Order: sequence, then C-alpha cells, then structure tokens
Amino acid sequence: MRIASSFAVVALGASFALAGCIADTSDPEPLDGEGSAQEDVGEAAAALGSCYGASCTGQDPGATGCEADAVTRASSDILSGTTAIGKIVIRYSPSCNAAWARTVVTSGSSYLRAEITRSSPYATSQAESTSPTDALRSAMLAVTPGSRFTAVGKIGSNPGIFQFSGTVLRTNF
Repeated sequence: MRIASSFAVVALGASFALAGCIADTSDPEPLDGEGSAQEDVGEAAAALGSCYGASCTGQDPGATGCEADAVTRASSDILSGTTAIGKIVIRYSPSCNAAWARTVVTSGSSYLRAEITRSSPYATSQAESTSPTDALRSAMLAVTPGSRFTAVGKIGSNPGIFQFSGTVLRTNF
C-alpha cells in the first residue's frame, strides 16, 4: 500500500511540473529592446521562418516567425526638434532572407507609418496605423544580392497626418 501511494504522489508531482512547463505564459523579452510584449508573445508562438526570400514578400514578419531571429540592420531617431520621440529601423531575418521597416514610439503612443523600399528589383512595402500604437512594422521584402533598402518612419497625432519623420538608408545587403 505504501509503494502505491508513493507512486501516486510522484506521478501527481510530475504532472504538475509538466503542466507548469506547458502553461508558462510569462512574457518573453522584447527583441533588441523594441516592441510590445503582446506582439512578441504572438511571434514566439509562430514557427521560425515559414517562408524564405521571395515567398516572404508581402507577408507579416511576426506571423511567419521571421521576427524570431531578426536583427536591426540600421536605425535612425525620429525627432521633434532635438528630442527623439521614436525610431525607424530596418529589421532583417537571416532564416527568412527578408527585411522590413519598423517604426517605434519611444514615449506614449501615436499614429505611425512604416515604409521600406528595395532598389533592385524595385519594390516597396508599407503599413499605416488607424489608431494610436507604440510600434508598427511593414510587410517584408525579399533581400536580393546588391539591393539597397531605404526605410521611412513617420509619427503623428492624427491618422494620415504625420508631423515627424526619420529616414535610414542601408546599402550592404
């Protein structure tokens, strides 16, 4: 009897430990210090790199899992006078071989626009918020040898009206 009850306690303990691992809902760390926890939780659930190169063009980097290994390749502050109120960055996923623009507000939330353009072959991708947010990213563009990417991020207090903008240029893809 004692052996059976000890086994039940060990089995029950193992079930709770396993359930704790499966049910862990803690927020992961934001990528490169940018983005919201809500955005990152959804991205962590996506499979890493469900597309590659041209098949990523026009897709969301979070939904495809490309954001998971992304690195910031270039960045620029968005200024109001001499005060940085946001950032525009070009993000790149090595596993997906794709790039996109991300506009981030560094204080509060505003209406945002993120746009990225590839020089050769020419292509552009953009996103514009319809309500205030703290981060916004464009859809992806495939990285091609020798192409140059330009990104523009804009911040405003009304939809479609942007008082502040920043530009970055990345030439080494």
